[in-house]
This record gives sequence, structure tokens and C-alpha cells, in this order.
Amino acid sequence: MKFMKQRQVGNWWGGFKQLGTQIAIYITMLNLVLLAATAYTTTFSTWFRDNNLDIPFWLFMGVIILGIIVMMFVEYKFSLPSFFSFWNDQFWKHNNPVKIELKAIRKENKELRESMAELKELINEKERN
Repeated sequence: MKFMKQRQVGNWWGGFKQLGTQIAIYITMLNLVLLAATAYTTTFSTWFRDNNLDIPFWLFMGVIILGIIVMMFVEYKFSLPSFFSFWNDQFWKHNNPVKIELKAIRKENKELRESMAELKELINEKERN
């Protein structure tokens, strides 16, 4: 399946995508303010007036921001640890080069320890004689 073979295009494309993802939060914040202003002006302010509620835009936005802060707390407290735990498992299971390198280092470390033990025995024998 030659068409499935991956192509290396350099890291510029990955960097471009990563930067796009990183700035998405700012675009989303701008969208939230614009959508909230539109929703308040076209829908909520009329509904508030019809129900004799005097809720200014700043209070409306404050409630939205407070809701976002609560969601951020829940994400930080519960979701992020689970997310990173999941990704750690996935990275470890699927041909992680660090895992392969660690296995080689452990093997080398075991061989070095065995060599050191042999040297210590030789030194101890020489000291006894």
C-alpha cells in the first residue's frame, strides 16, 4: 500500500499547525465576546425586558465568564490528569522510541553492574591475599 506511506515534509508544517492551534484560544475568546454581544442584543435583552429583568450586558458577560472559570477549574482538576494519563499510556504502548532506548539503557546498565560486581570481587580477592 504505497499510497499509505508517510512523507516527511520537515517540521515547518507541524510548527504551522501547532501555532494555528495555539492562537485558536484568542480567536475563540473574540468569537465569544462577539456572539455574546449579538445574542444579548438580539435575543436576551428583549427576553429580559419582557420578564421585567434589568440585567446589563456587563453582568451578562460576567455570568458567562464565571461559567467559563468554573469549567476551567473542572477541566484542570479532573479532565487534564485523565487526559495526560491516557496520552502517556498511548505514547508508551505504540512504538515509543523512548521506551526502546530505555530498554537498551537498562540492558547496558545491567551489564555494567555485573562488570562492577566482578571487579569488586577481584579487588576484594587481591586485598585478602
